[in-house]
Amino acid sequence: MKLKKRTYYLVVIIVIAFTVFGCVRGFYKYSPDSTNKKTEIKNSVHSQWKMMENNNHIVIHAGSEMYKIYSIKYDEETDTISALSKPFDGAPLDYYYKVIEKRGGVAHRKHKESKKSDVQQIHLFITGYEQLNDSRIAFSKNDIFQVDASKNAVFLNALVTTGIIGGSAVVGGIGLLFILCGCPHVYLDNGNEMVYNNTLFTGAKAVQLERNDYKEIPDFDPSSESYSFQIVNEEKEDQYTNLVQLTSILHPSNVEVFSDKNGNLYSISDLQSPISAKEENGVSILNYINERDQYTYGFDADTIDGLAAIHLQFNNQVEGKKANLLIRAKNTIWSGYVYDEFNSLFGKNHAKWVKMNEDKSKAEREKWMREQGIKLLVDIKVNNEWRTYDEVELVGEASLNQIVIPVEAELVEKNMEFRIRTGFRFWELDYVGIDFSEQIDLKVNHHKPAEAIGNNGEDFAEELSYDDELYMKHELKTELNKTHVLFDDLPVDSTMKRTLILKSKGYYVPKSDYTGRTQRKKLQKFTDPGELSRFSRSLYDDVMQKMAAN
Repeated sequence: MKLKKRTYYLVVIIVIAFTVFGCVRGFYKYSPDSTNKKTEIKNSVHSQWKMMENNNHIVIHAGSEMYKIYSIKYDEETDTISALSKPFDGAPLDYYYKVIEKRGGVAHRKHKESKKSDVQQIHLFITGYEQLNDSRIAFSKNDIFQVDASKNAVFLNALVTTGIIGGSAVVGGIGLLFILCGCPHVYLDNGNEMVYNNTLFTGAKAVQLERNDYKEIPDFDPSSESYSFQIVNEEKEDQYTNLVQLTSILHPSNVEVFSDKNGNLYSISDLQSPISAKEENGVSILNYINERDQYTYGFDADTIDGLAAIHLQFNNQVEGKKANLLIRAKNTIWSGYVYDEFNSLFGKNHAKWVKMNEDKSKAEREKWMREQGIKLLVDIKVNNEWRTYDEVELVGEASLNQIVIPVEAELVEKNMEFRIRTGFRFWELDYVGIDFSEQIDLKVNHHKPAEAIGNNGEDFAEELSYDDELYMKHELKTELNKTHVLFDDLPVDSTMKRTLILKSKGYYVPKSDYTGRTQRKKLQKFTDPGELSRFSRSLYDDVMQKMAAN
């Protein structure tokens, strides 16, 4: 049966979402709620491990041995894991070997070849284990030195809660090796190895959404005149990179330098934390966002228009003077799960709806993003009325990114109030501060790539040096998926601090497949502002209920 005309146009509007929600993983991470009570975290450990076991294949590697473990018990007093073990074989093992064979990327499930349950895998690499009896083994949390998990793995919050992994960073030598998000990935050369650090033009999932992207990257060796990294396509998508540029800034060590979303640079030397930070219901979250400590707030309260919001107050000593609001944040792992579930509502018609929506403008797409809380929205209270002032573009979930929101002098007054809004658990917020210090002169240099050698031997330096019609293409059906980029002639000054900002421009086109029927009635709701956030909350409640039941 064909769609009625009204329904048809509603669903065409909805499909904008496929091209905007970017660079997130297909699983979620535990984030403490506003109570932050250790006893509550402890009490949830058993149910979290049970939920993870019930929905994934848990596999241990000890030397050349590989076993599936089940009936898992986590001893909270000794941080010891005990479990029954059996051979890991069949279709899940076949899928695992497919991943190993293409170690530089991700093995994606094909509907006709493998079941979803086969590809939901978590692999724990351990130094050894103790044989308790004929079938049960035990090992310490500290025996785990590496964690691999498939893109389809779910409910990994148990690993975060018990400290086995932490956020998206590499913690205690444990790496998430083939759970990588969409959009181009950046691996930095730290002098010893390539480390996954960030992503490029996150969320630019269509040519209309191509944009400039600015991210600070660590300066591993300030005495070196060169810097290198790799741009890698590890997802089922085509990636088109227009420009890659490195900006080096020399400045005094007591000053920090950050950019806004447009690449403008700001010197920051006197950050002030808010005196108050509360959810809409009045619950204080100040301890989450008053320091840059990776202790993040997850926007998990219901608020206006379906979005989650927090209110911030600053006790300023000045007014009528330009200020810079600094936000340190990243996208959440949970939002990847929400995005995938949303995509699945289109079923087998996913590709068709995306094709039909190719002519939607950037303005239309971004309007939908704002209404659904995909971007981080920043409001200022002026004359007792809220004004949407600015927004933070998607940054991905690989690293916390620091973004400046410049505030015009006419809006700066004593006891300033800000409101930050987003979808339910779409962002993690680590810090918000404001700075009124005078801007200083900065020694800024912009560097084009000295070389950009693809794994097929081609040099893409020309394609990456200019904002033009030439693109470096990492496409799905080609062997080229990695390019090593080198910058040289960086300034060196032992009396100054050096800050590096990576500028990129481009877009990418996902090529994921979905199956099943199109759930049109559910999709119609997503024309309403905040519906994606409400959808996220509904999914989260379902997950929590299942965890409680187990």
